[in-house]
Amino acid sequence: DIVIQREDIRSATITDDPWIWIRGIRRRGSEVPLVVAVGVWKYHGGSDFVIVKGKRQAVVLELSGGEFARLIVSTNHAAELIDRLKVPPESATPLVD
Repeated sequence: DIVIQREDIRSATITDDPWIWIRGIRRRGSEVPLVVAVGVWKYHGGSDFVIVKGKRQAVVLELSGGEFARLIVSTNHAAELIDRLKVPPESATPLVD
């Protein structure tokens, strides 16, 4: 299991082509190009965790700190996932008093 704290998410992006977001070389996991990619990809600046299947949309989470620099996850519910990750307005810190 991978646990990510909400405050460690710097940005979230929906992509129609998750394959172009995969960078580096597979360190552990499995890959059949353009079919499935699951595991850890190592690149010059760190590691990414990837779960990509076929031509599905994916959510790319850019992270600050932790084991991975980003998560790339295929899902049929990308927009709903992004909505659930948003910080509720009542818990947000005001920028100006």
